[in-house]
Amino acid sequence: MVRITLVLSQGLRQVLEFNIELPTHSIVKDALQVLSSWHIDLPEELTKTHLLYCWGKQCTPEQKLQDGDRIELLRHLLRSPRESRARRFATQGMRKAGLFKK
Repeated sequence: MVRITLVLSQGLRQVLEFNIELPTHSIVKDALQVLSSWHIDLPEELTKTHLLYCWGKQCTPEQKLQDGDRIELLRHLLRSPRESRARRFATQGMRKAGLFKK
């Protein structure tokens, strides 16, 4: 048996985490099918609009799973974190932003 963790981000600040046991020689696609069998709402377009990662590295649905893998189904970023910080800093100013807040 292979034990994995599957993490799904469906929206802003919405993260679902599932611990799944699969037969040896399973692939990422098998893990996604298990969620469907649990009646977890995974629309077909979700795999087209979300990115698949295994421990932070992009993977494919055909990738073989290993014991302890963490599969992440993540949304695309709307803007880069760097750009977001710069915008926040510009609107809030130095005194109210992050590390400079007193």
